Amino acid sequence: TAYTDAVVIVLINEVQCQSVCFGSGGDDDDSNSLCKLMKPKSVVVLCSTVTAQWARYARDGFASNDVHFVDCPISGGAARALSGELTMMASGTDAALSMSKPVLQACGKDVHIIKGGAGMGQTVKMAHQLLAGVHIVAAAEALALAAKAGVDVEQMYDIVCGAAGNSWMFGDRGKRMIDASDSTVMSALPVIVKDMDIVYKSAKELRSPIPLASAALQQLLTAQVMGLDAKDDSQVVKVYEAITNVAVGKAKPKLANDKNG
Repeated sequence: TAYTDAVVIVLINEVQCQSVCFGSGGDDDDSNSLCKLMKPKSVVVLCSTVTAQWARYARDGFASNDVHFVDCPISGGAARALSGELTMMASGTDAALSMSKPVLQACGKDVHIIKGGAGMGQTVKMAHQLLAGVHIVAAAEALALAAKAGVDVEQMYDIVCGAAGNSWMFGDRGKRMIDASDSTVMSALPVIVKDMDIVYKSAKELRSPIPLASAALQQLLTAQVMGLDAKDDSQVVKVYEAITNVAVGKAKPKLANDKNG
C-alpha cells in the first residue's frame, strides 16, 4: 500500500469492512488496517453494500489519515465485474471522485455520480435493493402460483420474459428457480437478507412505509429458517413450494429464453 494510489474494497458486510479498514477494535492492534497502511492522498473505493451511516463513518476515519474515500456500491454480479460492465453509484468529494475516475471507468459501464457526498451512494443502492429483493420474491410467488394452478412453469417463464410483467430478476432468478438441477450459487441468500435488512432499518429511520419490502424480507427470512443459507437467493422459491406442496423446480427444463441452451 505504500506504493498504491487506489484500493477497491468489495466485501460482504460492515463487519468485514470494519475489520479490513480500521481493525476489529477492542485490544486488537489496528496497525495493519487499511487506514493505517494507505499513503496520504491515496484513495479507497468502497464497493460493498453497507449502511449510509457506516459509509460516512469510513469517510471520516480515512480523512483522519489524509486518505480520500469514495462510497461506490455496485450492481451487476460477478460476470459483469469481470467484463468491466458494472453499474456503479459513486459519491464523495470532488477530489476523491477525480482520483478514482480511472478505476471507476475500468470497472463500470454505467458510472453514476451521486451528489451529496459519501453515504449517498449507499442510499441509492438501498432503494435499488428494495426493488431487487421484492422482484426476487415476486418471481418465486408468481411461478409458485402458476405451478399450483397447473400451468407449465417453463412456458410461464418464457411468456413473462417477453411480456410486460418481466423484470431483470425474474429473467435471471426465475431460470434458476425452475432448473432444479442447477445448484450454482450466484448470489447467496444471506446477502439479499442483509441488504433488505438495511432497507428495512433505513425506511424505519426515515419513517417511510415499505409494506412490499417488509413482506419480501419475511419470506427471505423464512428461507433462512428452512436452512437455505448456503443456497442461491433464487431458492426462496422453496418457501412457496413448502406452502403450496407443489414443486416449481424441474430436473431438466427447456427454456426458450435460456441463452445457455
